[in-house]
Amino acid sequence: MASLASRLQHYVTPNALRSYLAEFLSTFFFVFAAAGAAMSTRKMVPDATSDPSSLVAIAVANAFALSVAVYISANISGGHVNPAVTFGMAV
Repeated sequence: MASLASRLQHYVTPNALRSYLAEFLSTFFFVFAAAGAAMSTRKMVPDATSDPSSLVAIAVANAFALSVAVYISANISGGHVNPAVTFGMAV
């Protein structure tokens, strides 16, 4: 039976750490851009909840942010933009 240290060596290779970092950075960028779009729209348009154009602006910003996040991490970790998927694949 393999020891815990030998099993952990499989998950701490440079390529695995690179994919974990890519997922973290792409998810951070996506969440930062999505929250920033929502907050800035709320700041620019006082009644943003009932204005359809503000919802479209937030949706377009989220679409661009997601496409950039996938582009950042696609060739490194598969572009899941979900760290749970990357860690789940490791286990």
